[in-house]
Amino acid sequence: MFPIAVGDKQSETTFGPNLSSVVTTLWYVLFPLYIFASLDTQMSFLRRLGDGLKRLRSGTTVTNLVGKASPIRPRPDQEFLLFQKKRLPWWVNWTYGLLGLNIIFTICENSASTMDLVWNNWTKISTEKPAYATDNDDDEKDHTHRVLRSTWERLSVAALVFMSGCVTTAVVMQMRSSYVLAFDILTDHGQRNLFLQTIRTGPTKGLSVPFNRAFLLPGRSKTEFMIRVDGKPTRWYIPLDDNCFIDGKKVSPQEARATITSTWGSKRVSQEIANPFLKR
Repeated sequence: MFPIAVGDKQSETTFGPNLSSVVTTLWYVLFPLYIFASLDTQMSFLRRLGDGLKRLRSGTTVTNLVGKASPIRPRPDQEFLLFQKKRLPWWVNWTYGLLGLNIIFTICENSASTMDLVWNNWTKISTEKPAYATDNDDDEKDHTHRVLRSTWERLSVAALVFMSGCVTTAVVMQMRSSYVLAFDILTDHGQRNLFLQTIRTGPTKGLSVPFNRAFLLPGRSKTEFMIRVDGKPTRWYIPLDDNCFIDGKKVSPQEARATITSTWGSKRVSQEIANPFLKR
């Protein structure tokens, strides 16, 4: 532990590892890793970040994402939609709580704030004679002490911490909003439409887009599909896990994948899905 020089007086406050700094460090190391490692979808971080930035730049909303929001309309011959998720992963349910902790550990004015720790406690060793030393002090006396780093150094790191918190918030919110809860292919007046229900639309509405503009893509593994719409930067992620319901019946990921592929057809799909024997 080291004394901190503040102003013209030497403070008796000690600087060194403490509980708040340890907790903050663990938060910034483990939180992003745990979020991305525990996702049902395994899309790369850079692609998710790119999707989120494109979405923010284009100013997309629920109403202009792919068309207008419309009430849920199940297929007339069946009660349930083609694909549904009835249990959400933990990170979706606790998104706002996690982001609240992110704000507290990033910018709140307390001992656990990373920006506060950087601005007020980031020091370096100095051998210069401190301002509080008197002329009676021995010139040969060791004046080694710790002083705050320069303003530009602390400001740069604090700004970097702030930006990392903002990027983490944007990425998590984008992933949450693109998580597919349910979808189906509906026929209305002879036209096929893709109906999507996501976290953003809520449980009573959905997004409708002409099916000929939708494209089915593979994810990073066999437990994920992606949906892309022509002319739109957003990609929607369909998790295929043990919590999949097809036509209201719980099925295995393999059965869900086969049913979705056969219902979608062979035209608006990628080559990897159309020909599963192709190497990925």
